[in-house]
Amino acid sequence: MNARWLTKWLGAAIWLTLISQGHGQTTVLTSSEIEKMLAAKISEAIIVARVNQAGLPIALSVDEIINLKKLGASDTLIESILSPSQKGAATAPARDTKLEVGVYARKAGNWVEVGPEVVNFKSSSPFKAYTFRMDMNGHIGGASSRTTLKTPIEIMLITAEGISASEFQLVRLRLKNTHREFRFMSSGLGGAKSGVDRDAVPYDFKKIMPGQFTINLPASVVAGEYAFLPPMGGGAGGIGSPGATLGKAYTFRVLE
Repeated sequence: MNARWLTKWLGAAIWLTLISQGHGQTTVLTSSEIEKMLAAKISEAIIVARVNQAGLPIALSVDEIINLKKLGASDTLIESILSPSQKGAATAPARDTKLEVGVYARKAGNWVEVGPEVVNFKSSSPFKAYTFRMDMNGHIGGASSRTTLKTPIEIMLITAEGISASEFQLVRLRLKNTHREFRFMSSGLGGAKSGVDRDAVPYDFKKIMPGQFTINLPASVVAGEYAFLPPMGGGAGGIGSPGATLGKAYTFRVLE
């Protein structure tokens, strides 16, 4: 075996080794690269194909998911990023970035929990002002919430499976001597009806992914005490069932 032939043989072997290693590697894809593709108006079909080619799930943070939604990413695309089609590629467990069920507010760039408080439901006299009307009000102990926020206010709702942000209600609380309260139900000769509308504050929400919603409170929200009321029932830590005396509300105070 002469030296020239040996050199050629070694060069070919090294080249084949590099090629085989290159085919066996999985190209890492990052959320910033996906953001660049969305900004460039590349179709989601191509982005999904690129995600599937990489084969590895991307551990997206809540803020990264929100940024992708702002750039126009659909729920299907985000689900593909979190759990791509493997097709034989090497797999790695994705980090669970989902917050626990509850209400969160953005403060100094971070999501902080809006803590729940106990609601005690109390009814008024059925002969109130001789109108034969009985009101049921939700009472929350204390004159103020421990959670304070300044406008503009961005809220994140994390809900139980099957619960939408539209099932929550935002109410402004009325201050009393030792507690805060809201009207929950009114009943009279004409029957019972919800009384939350009296104190309700309208809001719009955006679905980030199943079970995650963001809410930007309107600029019309003024300083005062507020609460998000979960849907009735136990599925989402709700305010309780009809006839219940205790419930839950996620409270916060808007500063001037």
